[in-house]
Amino acid sequence: MSWSIRRPRYSWRGRCIGCLAGLLVLAPGVSGAQPSDRLAFVGVALDATTRQADRRLMDYLREKVGLALEPEELEYERAIQRLVDWQPADGNFVARTTPYAYVVSELLGAHVEPLATYRSAATGNTIYHAYFVVNRKEFGGQPTLPDVLRFLRERKAPARFVFQNQFSASSYFLPSLFFRSNLIFQMPESIGPLVAIAAERIPEASSSRLVEEVARGSADVAAVWDGVKARFESKDPAAAATGSRVYFVELPTPLPNDLLVCSSGLDPQIKKRLREAIGAMRPDEIAVGDFRTWLPVGSATDTRFALGDLRQAARAGAAPVTVDIRPENGAAGAAIGMLMEAVGNAVRLSETEFVRFDEDFHQHVDFRWTIEPAHDGAAVLRSTIPSSDVPVQTFQVSFRSPDDLTARIVSIIHSRMHRIRYVWPFGAGAPIVIRNGAFSFAAGTPVKVQRITWLDPARNAFRAGRMFTARIENTNFYRYQLFQDDFALGAGSDAKLDPMSNAGFRVILVRPADEPLLFRALTIVLVALFVLAGAAAAWSLVVERTPSPAGSSAPGART
Repeated sequence: MSWSIRRPRYSWRGRCIGCLAGLLVLAPGVSGAQPSDRLAFVGVALDATTRQADRRLMDYLREKVGLALEPEELEYERAIQRLVDWQPADGNFVARTTPYAYVVSELLGAHVEPLATYRSAATGNTIYHAYFVVNRKEFGGQPTLPDVLRFLRERKAPARFVFQNQFSASSYFLPSLFFRSNLIFQMPESIGPLVAIAAERIPEASSSRLVEEVARGSADVAAVWDGVKARFESKDPAAAATGSRVYFVELPTPLPNDLLVCSSGLDPQIKKRLREAIGAMRPDEIAVGDFRTWLPVGSATDTRFALGDLRQAARAGAAPVTVDIRPENGAAGAAIGMLMEAVGNAVRLSETEFVRFDEDFHQHVDFRWTIEPAHDGAAVLRSTIPSSDVPVQTFQVSFRSPDDLTARIVSIIHSRMHRIRYVWPFGAGAPIVIRNGAFSFAAGTPVKVQRITWLDPARNAFRAGRMFTARIENTNFYRYQLFQDDFALGAGSDAKLDPMSNAGFRVILVRPADEPLLFRALTIVLVALFVLAGAAAAWSLVVERTPSPAGSSAPGART
């Protein structure tokens, strides 16, 4: 089948009408407006004032850029999901996101691009800070962060920490990261180096209520942002009276103001028009609540630095995984010593989460490896995960020298060894493992999951719960997401993920035992060749033993 295009024949009148239509289409573009550009405007649901500021921004962009914006107000979890799961077929969007929603969605692989940030009426800046709020009765003067930590650690009963939203960057996200880094967890009582705290969400979505709770002594600590701090340090008599009963202690990591982002597939010309329109905003273009105006993120250096700081604080690195290396059956000798040293060097040089188990420091063995010589230039490495039903992995390793053996084991670690990761607690309820390795697992792959309760993370000390199986629902270069139903069924009443708890879930990423398809195909071919060779040999033997027909002449006989 072939396709051909026939050029239509136009009259002079048709040409004139076409030119006039073209001018009418181009005219909006000259003034910056193209009504055909339709975009969703995704806003993270906050309050009436923020909603009004969003409407003012949308009106401005409609007028200056000519975008037909369709408002789409979503709760935190849905907004993050919208950014993370966006596909070109879903249509493009712009979104006003909080720093929490942006950083989390970015870590999970969202394809978004920041366009702008806003200037705050409270701070006059494009960044803000979070502050712990503590009662003055507990301190002799203005405390520092070490003083707050000392107060939390020396209490007989766990301090009560209150927050208003688990997705708030200033009242929960940043404080929870700070607590975890200082071994403060929500749990009934302190255990060893871990400090207990009782975290509780208040029913009112009000940051001011957090300060009031601490001021009257019904809570021991909370966290708020600059705007709330300024309100209680103002000349308003009622607010100032409450503020006089608390101290504000600044947390060191700055936070970026809300961001205006767009889907990465948005037309470059539209992005350019958006940036130009935002760059032309007056100093008080919005003037609603805390939103004074918006400005391009490229000119907001403080915002970009704050984003970098928050990314580093939120990024989930691979937790250390201990490896106990032993000779098979307690063998000894120079050959075993060489093998042990080569394996130990492989753990150290693999640049992975694996660390050599130190019996004087660590309290839990995650992997146990045994090594034994097979014959000259070959060894057998076996890997087991104690207290699990994961089958032993056996690797036949040939080598030319100790250095070569180390290199080959490093390759096995990267390409064939089971690995251990942890469910990310900030996944908004979804069981997600942050992917930070080149190894990949397909959707549908079963993994082993185990609930653990940390006793001392630095020493790899924990109480292990029962193990269950869950499947990977979807995967990309940023995350593995487990089936929610598998996780809920296996974890039972403990399925809820709590970023402040010392309980978590470790996931054993079990490598498929099947050989690669190419190796299987080559094996089949090799076996087939052996069968054919055997058949050919048998046929040759039969032919040699078969007598010649009577009367036939032997080759070369005289007649």
